[in-house]
Amino acid sequence: GVWKKDFWGVHDVSSPQSHKSWRPLCTMSYILNRQLVAEFITKRRQKQKGEEVFMMGNAGSGSDDDDDDTIERFWFHVVDRLLHGIVTALVLPVAYYTQLHYNNDSAIMNSKNSVVYYRSFFIAIMYAVHPIHVEAVANT
Repeated sequence: GVWKKDFWGVHDVSSPQSHKSWRPLCTMSYILNRQLVAEFITKRRQKQKGEEVFMMGNAGSGSDDDDDDTIERFWFHVVDRLLHGIVTALVLPVAYYTQLHYNNDSAIMNSKNSVVYYRSFFIAIMYAVHPIHVEAVANT
């Protein structure tokens, strides 16, 4: 389904009704995240039910669904930030390599690559804080 359906999983990508938004890696990460969180929540509920047998009078004092939603949102945010950090960390060596091997400026090559490193670092920082990336990470 992930490889043939659009982002929302409603239509086949080749269908005229599809909006052609196809992001299989993003969709697979959501599915994996949901499965892992669901397993955690299931184990947590089983543990709580075991404790309720021994505790009298506290059964039903809080909403499990609200707690589960909070936990699920928390872990989606954690995974998004982790993935964004990994990709941002990979931008630095890619930018460095690209500038080092594809820039014919002899002044850069003669300065022992410090200018190349600082430019690469600036590129990685700009990637990390660029509004299009920040919004994607913050709005999940």
